[in-house]
Amino acid sequence: AVAVVGGGLVGVELAAELAHGYPSKPITLVTKSPTILPDFPPRAQKKVHEWLVKRKVTIITSDAIVASSTSTQPGKKDKSEDQEVDIITMKTSKGTEIKADISFDCTGGKFGWGILENSFKTNNDGSRTFK
Repeated sequence: AVAVVGGGLVGVELAAELAHGYPSKPITLVTKSPTILPDFPPRAQKKVHEWLVKRKVTIITSDAIVASSTSTQPGKKDKSEDQEVDIITMKTSKGTEIKADISFDCTGGKFGWGILENSFKTNNDGSRTFK
């Protein structure tokens, strides 16, 4: 299982690539925002959300990871013999527990519009387009 933390462009792109490349791998995307891709127009958010859900990505919105721990358990890596494997257990602020073999922290920065600020206008729906 894979956990992707962060619902912005990087987190969503990573979850999409993983869902496409590993369709049988359980993927969970967690974001503290009420929607994925919060800096994008609602229409784009909806289309991407539907695409991810269609590919069995679990999307958790309006929640944040507040604790994380790793434990070692018996298991298999790939097709090799039995051995110890690490399991990551994360807990969200709403009490949801997420278990994963690997997690990716895709939280953080926002796109730097600064240098291009005067080239864009903000539309009524909050989207930005070239002037």
